[in-house]
Amino acid sequence: METFDFNQKPLMPAPQQTFPLTMVPVYMEEGGGLPLCLMEELGSGPLHRVEVTPPKYDLKALGKRLEKKLLRTDSEWDCKGVFTAQALILRTRSGMFATCYRSTIRAYGRDWKSTAKLARRLYKMAWSLVKPIKPCYYLIERSCGCIGTETVPLEGVKVPDAQELSLLYGEDFNGWHADFMHRFEDKPSGLTILEGPPGTGKTTFLRHLVSQHAKTHCFYYIAPHEIGCLVDSDFISFWARQRELHQDKKLALIIEDAEQALMARANDNRSLVQVVLNYSDGMLADFLRLQIIATVNCRASDLDDALLRPGRLMARRHFGRLSRTDARRLAAHHGLSLPGGPEDYSLAEIFNEQEGTNSSESKILGFAA
Repeated sequence: METFDFNQKPLMPAPQQTFPLTMVPVYMEEGGGLPLCLMEELGSGPLHRVEVTPPKYDLKALGKRLEKKLLRTDSEWDCKGVFTAQALILRTRSGMFATCYRSTIRAYGRDWKSTAKLARRLYKMAWSLVKPIKPCYYLIERSCGCIGTETVPLEGVKVPDAQELSLLYGEDFNGWHADFMHRFEDKPSGLTILEGPPGTGKTTFLRHLVSQHAKTHCFYYIAPHEIGCLVDSDFISFWARQRELHQDKKLALIIEDAEQALMARANDNRSLVQVVLNYSDGMLADFLRLQIIATVNCRASDLDDALLRPGRLMARRHFGRLSRTDARRLAAHHGLSLPGGPEDYSLAEIFNEQEGTNSSESKILGFAA
């Protein structure tokens, strides 16, 4: 097999290799064999293979673009009615072949240089068909005794700049945010606790985080009523599968309203707290490489002391209500009027009060609890 280097020209003449038809297995390409249709035409004489590794591209779209050159296709329909292309076999007018998979493209021909050019063209075509990465998170759910995920896209979430962050969360937020981003992007595991009363922007911040790191992280979400998944015996094997599926990304688990798993240990939550301790630090954390981000509405003094230990706790932030002065400044920045009311405001109160006249603004910014 020849591997084509796009940055350098071959310094040596292409080797001449022949594969006698009787010695090459068919329909076993991964084990060194060749598809039967290819063997029927190139089974005798010189034969060269050039392999390239494309990005994660749309194989189905490649098949549509090269429809006139298709010889064989391998596809499947899953239980949800989703059509997925698994493999394509192409034949060019000059008598060369190519097999295209999601992770590998192989070109075959009698002349090495022509085969390399075909591989290069297909490689460039695959890059043009790379699906854009859209922000989303994976909702963890139990169904029929198994732990699985449901993809939830995030639409219309605006990532705020430094000025907007300081308006939303206070002037001291940018310093904390920069330090948190450094740790979040660098450390493979750890625990982050976001605390504060409802409506102060914890969920909003998480939406921004997911949108900003869609290319580098996979985010998973456990709803409060499914928090028992953490102590499920299959949970570690579930994370092992996710790690194998997303080898090029970091994994982050979001737990909202996580008081049950973070408050001081008692008879009703001891196992949950212990699981969070093991997942965020220690030898099990080395295996899972999982970042945990938890939100709570309780007081900091109610949290288990072991969770706040330096080294395990990656970051911690209190999200408070804005003073009247800060609330007016935020409302003015977005062209809203702040009616009279309490001495301090939550973000939900500032934006939801404008729902009758400016609901689209609230949706675009994604303000929530």
